[in-house]
Amino acid sequence: RIKLVTTRITESAICRNMNGVVVFSEKDAVYVKGLAPRAAVTVLRPPLADASLVPQTTPLDEDHPFSVLMVGYFRRTENAEAAIWLLTQIWPRALDKIPEAQLVLAGADPTEDMIRIANTTSSASVTGYVDDLGGFYSDADLIVVPLLQGAGVKFKTIHALLAAKPVVTTRVGAEGVAYSEDVFWRV
Repeated sequence: RIKLVTTRITESAICRNMNGVVVFSEKDAVYVKGLAPRAAVTVLRPPLADASLVPQTTPLDEDHPFSVLMVGYFRRTENAEAAIWLLTQIWPRALDKIPEAQLVLAGADPTEDMIRIANTTSSASVTGYVDDLGGFYSDADLIVVPLLQGAGVKFKTIHALLAAKPVVTTRVGAEGVAYSEDVFWRV
């Protein structure tokens, strides 16, 4: 609690003394304005590549079960909580619709709970740290970003979009990415 208060005081002082503050989302702009109401805040949207330039995925076949990927550094509480929510609340419902689907949770420092829950089913696996996520993105048919909390732009969402993969995300997972009917649909 003391660290949080100290951090906010420091952030406020820094923002007040800057000529301008650049953030990646409206949520962050509101936060900065709350710390330093007179701060000049600019929201800079990260550019997304033209998905038409990225090769599209191949059609599904019998030899390739539907593959879902979640990427995260699981030492971060919000990523671990999202993974557990995905495994316990969402994944069983997905398997009702596509029983042969496979879920891969890729990223460093998975929690014991994540591993234990994933090990209760043959349809989920936890990789731990991997040097290169390229193969995981390439093999995935769908990327999920099931974040329930967090701040700023979720670059894992942007990476998935740049890989020309469909993305299923929460509102938190979509923060900082410009909304477009061509990119996101509400259900």
